[in-house]
Amino acid sequence: RGGWVLWFTGRPDEALPWLQAAADQQPEDRWVQRWVYFFLGNAYLALGNLPEAERMYLKQLGLHPEHSSAQAGLIWTLLAASRDDEARLQLRRFQSDQYDGDRYQLKLADIEYFLREDETASEHALSALAEPDQRFWPRGVLASTILGALLWPSDRAGALAQLRSSELIDQERLDGGDEGYMPHIDLAAVEATRGEVRAACVSLRAAIDAGWRYPALVARDRLFESLGKDSEFMSLIAEWAF
Repeated sequence: RGGWVLWFTGRPDEALPWLQAAADQQPEDRWVQRWVYFFLGNAYLALGNLPEAERMYLKQLGLHPEHSSAQAGLIWTLLAASRDDEARLQLRRFQSDQYDGDRYQLKLADIEYFLREDETASEHALSALAEPDQRFWPRGVLASTILGALLWPSDRAGALAQLRSSELIDQERLDGGDEGYMPHIDLAAVEATRGEVRAACVSLRAAIDAGWRYPALVARDRLFESLGKDSEFMSLIAEWAF
């Protein structure tokens, strides 16, 4: 759990020895068994060690084939490596096989939107919104943010309503003392979708300061397309490039 906290607060290099020690002990604690290789995958992905991240996610899936977070982590690792064909193949598996229900619809919508599969992304975002609470997942994205981005070209009023919902959730988390990067990166996505370039860069900087480490993904993420070749955005990405 110490390793998880270190990763969550943006210190993946410090998290690795804690997480590896937990894995080496092969504990009988079911919570540790279910999550330790996923957290190791997250730490390696944050550090840009994509081969090790992929190996850890696959190891977690070998123990728990229904682990939706590990399957999503594997896909994001492939996308970070620009192995899009393999990522799509894994997405097909994610769409058709049986996985746990932990934010499953949200994870699908996020990946599908990234890969421009908008019809299924919309369906899964709406399904995620129908769940009892709006939750982030490790990418720091909410279903309302994805749906707002999907609606933006054709239904500006509907898009703004969804993005405002995300903004309120993000602000509530920040006002409540959330020290992680998730509300910051989601707020950056909201602002970027609305074309608020300067505000989006401020939120992106706050996300980086809070531990966000995924430049290889955000540089080609549709949620940040409006930032384009803005000099401040490009500087922020270059600062954390692998």
